[in-house]
Formats: sequence, structure tokens, C-alpha cells
Amino acid sequence: MKRLSGSGALLVAVALGGLTSFLAWQYVRQAGQATRPLETAPVVVVTTSIAPRTAITPDMVRVQHLPVAARHPDAARAAGEVVGKVARSALSPEEQVLTTKLFLQREESGLAFVVPPGKRAVSVAFTELVGSGGLILPSDRVDVVGVFEVRPSAPGGPTGGQSTYVAPLVLQNVEVLAVAQRIGGEDTRDAVARAAQDAGLNGRGVGQAVRSQPQPQPQAKTATLAVSPDEALRLVLAEERGKIRLALRRAGEDAVAPVPELPLSAIVQTGGR
Repeated sequence: MKRLSGSGALLVAVALGGLTSFLAWQYVRQAGQATRPLETAPVVVVTTSIAPRTAITPDMVRVQHLPVAARHPDAARAAGEVVGKVARSALSPEEQVLTTKLFLQREESGLAFVVPPGKRAVSVAFTELVGSGGLILPSDRVDVVGVFEVRPSAPGGPTGGQSTYVAPLVLQNVEVLAVAQRIGGEDTRDAVARAAQDAGLNGRGVGQAVRSQPQPQPQAKTATLAVSPDEALRLVLAEERGKIRLALRRAGEDAVAPVPELPLSAIVQTGGR
């Protein structure tokens, strides 16, 4: 075998040393990558089965950190984004909660989720005259004024004599949930405005909810009020046996006034006066 000269042996040694250094660097780099923490992101996941049109409560979801690559683009990142919302479709345990599977506004899920706790939604006939010129809007508060015919009763006999009328305040400080089919908080922008919003043309983020002021509906046929079960009976009876008007309250005025019923005689001059 031919032996390498001194300079040849030196070159081989330098080459082997370089190769060894390169292999050692590669090993260290790969080992460093292997021990580098995996990048994760917070994701809201379901803890129990959720049926459609169910309001989501804190115990139904939890926040879990998942690898960024495993997170769905539409997944919620914080529990506050989903708690209180209503599910559009069924959700399964461990499923990521997607915003596309939720009603982002409770109003979108229907009137049942807008009725305040302990209240009932009762609709009454609504005209421009009954509803303060048709200018009453969802989320306004009103007083219900009734007008009733009263017939005096003859002692020991059937009702007789001349009838009169009285006007009492049937209910006070009642919330208007809806006028016709329009619910308070509903998105009332036209299609062009909604498209501009979704495209981010107004300077806001895409998908950021904007609620516009609902427009008066003078041609509406019904108004839906939020009342207690006891008030519901009074309201239905008042509309059935008399006439009612809705008196619009000033925004923010919640006081209940002790107003006695007013008889017709108080406003009509009689007895030759």
C-alpha cells in the first residue's frame, strides 16, 4: 500500500476533522429542534354534548392549548366569546367551538332567547294610533293604558242603567321585545351595508357585529311585550274587554307612578255646567 506523504496526510486529517465538526453541528441543531417547545394556541372546546338552540353556559366549555396547526381558523380562543351564545347546530364533546356554529347575537336565535328571566312574551294588536304614531321600537319601554266600559248594577237585579267609561293604567314600565317580527338588537342594516361591513370597508374588522337602530314600522300589526305571568293575565283581559294604548316612556325613566283610574265624569261636563 502506498503511504501518504506528510502533506497528503495533513489534508486528509483536516478534511476528516471538518466532516466531524459538520456532523456534530448537525446533531446539535437537530437535537435543539427536537427539544424546542411546540407552539400552541388557546382553543375553546366542548366538555359535554350541546343540542341545537341551547344557550352555552361556563360548565359546557373549557379552554385548551392545542398545536397551532391543529387549531381551526374559526375556533373561539376565549370562553367569554361563546358563553351566553346559542348553538346553531349540535356540538360534541372535545369538539372545537367554531363561531360559525353559534348565533353571535342572542337576537339571531329567536325571541325565546330574548325574553328576560321570569317574564313572558305577550303580543297585542298594534296600530299607528295604539303605538304612539308607530314610533315605538323594540327595546323601548311603555305604559299600557286601558279604556273600559262600566255598567252599573241594579241591586238584586241584572246590570242596568247608563254605562260610563274609565281609563286606568293597566301596566307600567313594560319592555317592548318586538314590533311585528323585528326583535330588539336585530341587525337592521340593508344588504349593501352588511356586505360593506363584512368586507371591512368601514375600517372595522371583518365579522365584527354592528347593530343599527331599527326603523319605525307604522304598518306593523302586533307589538310583543315582556310581562310577568300575572301581568300577562291582566294584559290579555284588558285587550279582550276594552281598548288599550301604549304610552311611550322617556329613555331611562323607570319610575312607577301611583296614578288612579280616571272616570269619564272627570273630563266631561255634566249637570248643566
